[in-house]
Amino acid sequence: MVVIILIALLNGGFIALSRTFNGALAKRSNALTASCCNHIVGFALLSVWLMCLDSEADKLLSQPPTYLYLGGMIGALFVALNSWALPSLGVMHCTLLVICGQMLTGVVLDALSGGIHWVSVIGVTLMLVGVVFLNRVKQPIPLAKHVNC
Repeated sequence: MVVIILIALLNGGFIALSRTFNGALAKRSNALTASCCNHIVGFALLSVWLMCLDSEADKLLSQPPTYLYLGGMIGALFVALNSWALPSLGVMHCTLLVICGQMLTGVVLDALSGGIHWVSVIGVTLMLVGVVFLNRVKQPIPLAKHVNC
């Protein structure tokens, strides 16, 4: 279980890095171009990976229900919207807002599928309060003044 938790934490870091690179690319072009590049490179990498795992290729040929492709469409929309928002919001604020959106959606989905614990609601509420607090702070703290080099 510890390995899975570490993988999830690592994945969170990868998401922040990926969004940072896509945001920088969007500044040089636009959000849709950045998203398209992201998906072309990702498609190429995953295609090679899938070919290396030839036993998994048979599963690709089986026809899943059409609605399951919504995950890919939502993922592409996520990348495009994040590439658009990140240059304006900054990495930290955009990442926090994305995480809050994920947490809110997770709580709603869990509530619809069988219930949630009140601690989950308190946790998400505290995250939202933190984001509101951070968005009220207008000036970043210049760290260079506080660091003795």
